[in-house]
Amino acid sequence: MSSLKNQKKAPRRRFSPEFKPEALGLAEQVGVTGAAKQLGLHESQLYVWRKKARYEASRSETEKELAIKKCPFVAAACQAGRGDRNIKKGKRVLCEKPEVKYAYMSYNTGKYSISAQCGIFGVPRSGYYAWRHRQANPCKRQLFREKLDRRVLDAFHARKGSTTPI
Repeated sequence: MSSLKNQKKAPRRRFSPEFKPEALGLAEQVGVTGAAKQLGLHESQLYVWRKKARYEASRSETEKELAIKKCPFVAAACQAGRGDRNIKKGKRVLCEKPEVKYAYMSYNTGKYSISAQCGIFGVPRSGYYAWRHRQANPCKRQLFREKLDRRVLDAFHARKGSTTPI
């Protein structure tokens, strides 16, 4: 156990963007195991690079542009959640219930499309439109709850300050 504490972690190796396609080409010629041994890499590293390369090749230009545009939107969403500029501490909007996300999306409909916002927040578009419909047309049960809440609040304020039971 003590020998593990004395060992130092090897520094993380960085590879240039040009090296990765060459390594993947070699892996296709001689196989992943052989290429990993020749290059002094783990096989899993080559598998990860191959997966990322295939993903990037399958993405369309519009998806790539949208990914670039997402970054400022996420930053804006984070800042709106906490009012500060530290994105790591300000991601409250991204972690809230869907109703809070829908309200934020409704507030920003002029700036960003609903489709993009739903993709970023991870909520379905149909859920947003259903929420919007519920806001405009509350059901009987919701109306009853609001009426009952008003009655309870009125009773509370009427009772406040007196010591006798109702």
